[in-house]
Amino acid sequence: MDDRLNRFYPLNFARGFADKYREICTMSSYNPEPVNANALQNARLRMASDPGSAAKEFAQLARRYRDSGEIESALEARRYHCFSHIMNLEVEEADRIALIFLKEANEDGNARYLGIAQMYLGIISLETGEMGLACEFLEEALQTATEADDVDLISRVQMNLGNAFFNFERYEDAIRSFSYGLENLASGGGVSSISLGEYNVASAHTMLAHQLHRSGGAYQEHIAEARRHLRSALVRSEIEESTRVLCELLLIQLFTLETGIVNELEFASISEVAEKTGVDPVKIAVLETQCYCYEAAKDWESLYTYARRAISFVKRKGSIKTLDRLQIFAATGAAGVGEFDHAYELLSEALERIREVNASQTSRRAHILDTKFEVQKAKFDQQVLRMRNQFLVERNRELEVEVKMDRLSGVLNRRGAEEALSSLAAKNPGGFAIGLTDIDFFKRVNDTYGHGIGDQVIRTFAGILKCGNIGVIHVGRWGGEEFIMAFEATSESEVAAAAEQISEDIRSFDWSVIQPGLKVTASLGIAVHDQLQHVDKTVETADAFLYAAKQAGRDCWMYRPQRRAA
Repeated sequence: MDDRLNRFYPLNFARGFADKYREICTMSSYNPEPVNANALQNARLRMASDPGSAAKEFAQLARRYRDSGEIESALEARRYHCFSHIMNLEVEEADRIALIFLKEANEDGNARYLGIAQMYLGIISLETGEMGLACEFLEEALQTATEADDVDLISRVQMNLGNAFFNFERYEDAIRSFSYGLENLASGGGVSSISLGEYNVASAHTMLAHQLHRSGGAYQEHIAEARRHLRSALVRSEIEESTRVLCELLLIQLFTLETGIVNELEFASISEVAEKTGVDPVKIAVLETQCYCYEAAKDWESLYTYARRAISFVKRKGSIKTLDRLQIFAATGAAGVGEFDHAYELLSEALERIREVNASQTSRRAHILDTKFEVQKAKFDQQVLRMRNQFLVERNRELEVEVKMDRLSGVLNRRGAEEALSSLAAKNPGGFAIGLTDIDFFKRVNDTYGHGIGDQVIRTFAGILKCGNIGVIHVGRWGGEEFIMAFEATSESEVAAAAEQISEDIRSFDWSVIQPGLKVTASLGIAVHDQLQHVDKTVETADAFLYAAKQAGRDCWMYRPQRRAA
């Protein structure tokens, strides 16, 4: 089974074929009802739950209507005959029936059904990777619809031209095409059609935001536009359930793009709803959206694990194009956790499938497809290298941060603090003060309550310094129970106010939450940085005042403005 319609609407064949067949029913103003209206309607109702049997019934109806001379009804039945195979992901059979449908509509001189057949063939070709043929069929469908002045069909073809741009990852062009189609739907389409149109535009904005997020570009505008169209779709009371599920999936993806967090509970809930629809394309949409979210969150381990699980499901369903995308997700996750050999294996397997598809194409396309394969292979090779390099670069960045941080307290270590102070002195030479503070009698805390409590005191103490309302710039652990901070202060009154605030924050904190009976105070020495001296001299002065504060009995602060040496 193939998956050549995997992007009938963007994002993983997820534009809800269960909704789409109902949506097509709304085009009745263009389609005369057959003589035996109940037979066709009953087959339509069965199509969502059992598209296989519905396809056989539509085939029989098409023959019966044609034999009785009811040509319009025969074409309507043939159209649903083709669409049933599309819903069931039986693309080869859908392709065969679409060609029959094309010939019948052409022979009968029915422009609307001819345009629909051309559109279906364009969709099928688009999803098999035959982009040139897809564009040819869609352009022919658009020309047919335009000549027939069929505004409804024009809007639907425009939607699928948007899908062609979507497959080329030309999301801005896709947005324009989808928006044009939506405008026409709004003037003559049903509510279900409009909801799907809004969803298409939102999905293109979402994928453009995802693309920009991946490359480090500005994407908030597209997130806002996606949300606007999703709100417009979801407020419609007639929206179909599977369309609602797809809209909610996009909302989850947008949340992840904004926050970097994958909402596991929302995915669990939406997965249950998708399961109840019984529509495989919707279930697949859940799988692929979750992979997009893990990628956006840079949760490589979860992406690696979940993509492989999704691959197992999709293999059973025979969705080839979705399988390729999931394997790329799995390869990305594998590279993210350092499994570069497995990443290459996954990409090679996807390439082998492309080669198999290429081999099945007609001889007149063999050269083009072989060239495409070679280009794709080079692209995948480069992608593996980029993923490896990206992983190494990001890991180096993480190590650079780790080497400057104190793991226990969560603030800068001595090396990090020294670099931060030097940088601050260079950028803002005369607008800050440096304070050195020491937890009073900290050894007693360890000796009395144990090192575990001592560690909690260190962490809490650092947190109080970081959160102090004194214009804190940097906080670092200088060594043991001694901390250093830089804060905004230049005058004696500003220093005094800051020192009193810090001392009171430490003194008044409820330390009993860590250990009943525990009380903690600190001694503090402060010096205002003089731009004519090196920052190390300011630190030495603050250290001298810290020593003076300890000699004065602790739980106090000492300060004296530095003066320029004579």
